[in-house]
Amino acid sequence: MSFSKGKAGLLCGAGSIIVPLESLLVLAQAELGFTRHQSLTTVSTDRGLVTMLEKRWVCAILFVFTVCMAGQTTHAQDFSVNSVSDNAEANVGDGVCSTGVTLANGTPECTLRAAIQEASARPGAHVITVPAGTYTLTNATPCPASSGGVHRHYCIAGNVSIVGAGANTTILDAGRQDRVIFISPNATAQISGVTIQNGHQIGGTFDGGGGGGIMNQGTLTLSVSVVQLSISDTFGGGVHSIGPLTVRRSSFLNNSGGQTGGGVYQEGSQSTIEDCVFTGNAAQNGGGLSNLSSVMDVTGSLFLGNTATNEGGGFSATSSTIRSTCTW
Repeated sequence: MSFSKGKAGLLCGAGSIIVPLESLLVLAQAELGFTRHQSLTTVSTDRGLVTMLEKRWVCAILFVFTVCMAGQTTHAQDFSVNSVSDNAEANVGDGVCSTGVTLANGTPECTLRAAIQEASARPGAHVITVPAGTYTLTNATPCPASSGGVHRHYCIAGNVSIVGAGANTTILDAGRQDRVIFISPNATAQISGVTIQNGHQIGGTFDGGGGGGIMNQGTLTLSVSVVQLSISDTFGGGVHSIGPLTVRRSSFLNNSGGQTGGGVYQEGSQSTIEDCVFTGNAAQNGGGLSNLSSVMDVTGSLFLGNTATNEGGGFSATSSTIRSTCTW
């Protein structure tokens, strides 16, 4: 926000509030108990002599500044990743994406992990731009909503958009050491233009412990991306979601869902699958996808070569509705 003094008064924000100078002392009188016609006196401070008049101006300006701030919305920072390393954020919440490492060109290192940590700790919506490269998860950082522990997976806890350079070139790889992404309750994530691969979630429960590629407990929109080669021992080899889910123009390839949902396992919340491809996924039930106790709209999608050892090679549904116009 801007705050400046001019002939007309004090300007707060981008022209949103103009406070005449003559009104400042009126505001000060009302809020701070000053009398406009007080005699001019001086008082001693650590910095020297300051007049009471000057002090009244300072207080009035501070008061108007507070009024201005009350009308401002929080500005959310956007972050640009500039390193494929997996170093963590040096000072979470300071509004700067920096691991504390300085790159050869003299700029602070901003990794995808650090950007997610910083965006998750700040109010507002944030966009993280991720250039081409393979981002291998090797570090472990706190993720309180995920079993209350420290994990390798990226932990999204705010309103975060991750924008890759394209699924062919921006690769997020967990090396089968953990799932790739965890979306916390009340978080909102928009993920596009990436490949999520080689996730492995060991164990899990119906209410949120699966998801080899992504575990969604918040709200997730996944677009023009690939989820592949990921495993959950229980639910959702590619994605396990218990919150609202929207997937558009994305592919689920060769994932394994253990008990149910090789590509996607959705439970309890509305979901939409549009123009997607499911192929080579496997589970005991619902090789391509599985839906429990919720409504799922599936349109314009292709299911090919998915397998289930019990039922539903393409999909399975329990106590739920799947509305579909697809090729199975």
